[in-house]
Order: sequence, then C-alpha cells, then structure tokens
Amino acid sequence: MGVLSDALEFPLAAGYVEGEEVDEIIQGRDGDCVWVIKSHLVSAYVLRQVRYGHVMGICTLRDPRDCVASRLLFKPDESFCDAVSIVKGSYLCPMRLGDSSVLFIDYGAIMGDPMGVIQQIMKYLGVNASYEYKGQIASAMAGELSMERMKEISDVQEPDNIDPLYQLHENHINGGVEGRALREMTETQLTYCNRKLREEIDFFHVKQSQPAPSALYA
Repeated sequence: MGVLSDALEFPLAAGYVEGEEVDEIIQGRDGDCVWVIKSHLVSAYVLRQVRYGHVMGICTLRDPRDCVASRLLFKPDESFCDAVSIVKGSYLCPMRLGDSSVLFIDYGAIMGDPMGVIQQIMKYLGVNASYEYKGQIASAMAGELSMERMKEISDVQEPDNIDPLYQLHENHINGGVEGRALREMTETQLTYCNRKLREEIDFFHVKQSQPAPSALYA
C-alpha cells in the first residue's frame, strides 16, 4: 500500500477489517484521505454504499471449488461440509452486487497477468501511475518475493499470517493454485461441491466472462 500511496500523491489508509469495523470506517472517513479496505464480510449498509456509488468496490472471484480445496489445506480441523458452507456464505456479498458497478477480478488473471490486472484496477479507480510504480506493485504480488516476506513474518507471528505491508494472506501465496479442486478432491467431494455450490459456480463463470464496467472508465 505504501507504493500505491506514493504513486497517488495523497494520503492513503489501508487495512484488513471485518463487520462493524468496515461500517465505522465508511461512516467516519476523512474526505482528505482515501481508504482501501480489504474485507471478506460486509454489512447491508456497506452493500448499499457500494450499490449507490458512494464506495467503489473491487471483488476478487475464485472458482468456489478451489476455495474449498484451499480451506481443506489450511484449515485441517475443519470438516469438508463446513468448508463448503463457509465458501457458499462468502459468495453472498458478491452475488448481491452482481448487477452493480463493482469491478470483478478473476483470481486466475491476478496469478497469470498481475500487470494487466493492476492497469485494469487503476483505470477503474481513475488513477494514473507510472509504469515504474505499476511494476513495483506487480513485484509485490509476485510469488517469490511474497514467499520471502511471508517466511520472515511467519517467524514472528502466529498462524494465519497476513503481510502488514501488502495485506497478502499466507494462503494467497501457498494456496494460490487454479484447478486444485479437480486435482485434490475425490469424485464424491467434487459431486457434492457441484451440487451445493451450483449457483456460486455459475456466478463465477458469468463474471469471469464479462467485461469490466466500462461506464466507470470515463
């Protein structure tokens, strides 16, 4: 976030928060500072703020079956059925904003073309930055550099490590693999996921194939 703040040349605050904390930040935000909030769970109030255009929303979507596979790896004490239920719940917010001006980003695109995704996000936000700054952000997202940082963080923090500078979670790096459900799940597990997550899988594929909301690029 420090790289982005320098590129924007105005105050930037960033954090990973959930629930009511997100509401409090949006309700009390300073007009002279831009907030970048990463959250998995937001309230109906925040959803309305995004829908009405008071808050810009960027949502990363991943194949929900791969999300389940990652949870099985990083939450070994969690049952398979619980993992599916949690992933299903995590799709509620994106699906409620499916017809809004939110920018949906394909997780696979982030892994395969980070520079292209950065350019897409900056265009959506109406932000200009030099190629050099975009390159620094892309480098921060790169697996090798992130792995080195996460190894340092893991030595001094508890599990569920989050990089405080780039807000990357440990499983974003180690678990960021496309198609892992097909390789790691049993046929029975895949059948269960396909049945329980049918709407979420359909939503993911629809948004994966849709162009970005160009109306906001003007």
